[in-house]
Amino acid sequence: MKACTLTAGLAWSMIALGVATFAFLCTGFRAPYGRYKDKKYNWELPGRLAWITQEMWACLIPAAMFLMSNRTATQKLPLALLIGHYIYRSFVFPFCLQQPKQTPFHVWLAASGFVLGNSILQGIQLVYCDTKPVPLASTVYGVCLWAAGLSVNVMSDCALQTLRRRWPQKGYQIPHGGMYELVSCPNYLGETIEWIGYAITTGSLAGAAFAFYTFANLAPRAHQHHQWYREKFSDYPANRKAYIPYVW
Repeated sequence: MKACTLTAGLAWSMIALGVATFAFLCTGFRAPYGRYKDKKYNWELPGRLAWITQEMWACLIPAAMFLMSNRTATQKLPLALLIGHYIYRSFVFPFCLQQPKQTPFHVWLAASGFVLGNSILQGIQLVYCDTKPVPLASTVYGVCLWAAGLSVNVMSDCALQTLRRRWPQKGYQIPHGGMYELVSCPNYLGETIEWIGYAITTGSLAGAAFAFYTFANLAPRAHQHHQWYREKFSDYPANRKAYIPYVW
């Protein structure tokens, strides 16, 4: 009961953080990394190292909670979905990056802090909280959403890195193929779909809070990327949306 009370408080805090993040990013603020990094900072980390060390906690912490507890995780399937995504994001994706840029220390610290906090929240929820069983139909639907989102996410990442590997001297280019024909940031869309599916399989406020924060963080950034592409490339496809196909 105490664990569930704790996760409820953390989940509502994450929702509040999501609202604040969405509002802040809608002011036009752009985190200074990747295409928006316009200067060198005193403290920076190698790109691959930054990705690994900021994301790996979402694999290690929930897995450690499960292995160190004297009980069976109440929700093994969502736990597997959570760890599965972060195995890709922590230990596969960084090694697919082509010429990754240095990451400012403060950007890495902020990302690490969120992942660490969310890892604790999701781990406690999935390992220690007794929740009502999620209906089979909802579980199947959630897993299908998660798998579809992961597929879009991975294929979009691969398309970008292939583009950079083939023409490294050209810098940023207009990506084509797959979901890039519909939106400028299919990787963001895919990740959002993933966590909506995950939230459905958990049937928990903690899962829903994570899905909400993902949307609040990625939707305005997708809009920023979309505007950046349109400003940089005069021939950018006019019918391509930012984040949601045919809508926005």
